[in-house]
Amino acid sequence: MFSLSHKFFEPFKALFSSLFSFKVLLLFIMFISLANVAHCLELSFAWDANTEPDLDGYRIFYRLEGQNYDYNNPAWETIETSCTIFGLDDNTSYYFVSRAYDIYGNESVNSVELYHEGDDDPVTLTSLS
Repeated sequence: MFSLSHKFFEPFKALFSSLFSFKVLLLFIMFISLANVAHCLELSFAWDANTEPDLDGYRIFYRLEGQNYDYNNPAWETIETSCTIFGLDDNTSYYFVSRAYDIYGNESVNSVELYHEGDDDPVTLTSLS
């Protein structure tokens, strides 16, 4: 039987070492990703249905303060009258509008703009009692 110090295993030691390093790096990346997810914001919206017979759906757009809406890239597109936008930064302020569009590609003007103010001072838990 071979021991791990046998010459047969020499070429594999570097590979095992590399795989171990890769696993540690992968675990670190997953930990950092999970930490970021814990600080993500999700916002839900609901609206009254458009009653036009040629309605094809709704698009939700958002922008940051000082920016313009990018009407080529909706944050959400749906036929439903509600949606939830995930993965927003809870320390950032956002502005939102919706638009209805029909089967011919016509799009309505913006809805009333909604605003979410980011929390620059996140709550810190100091003790449990």
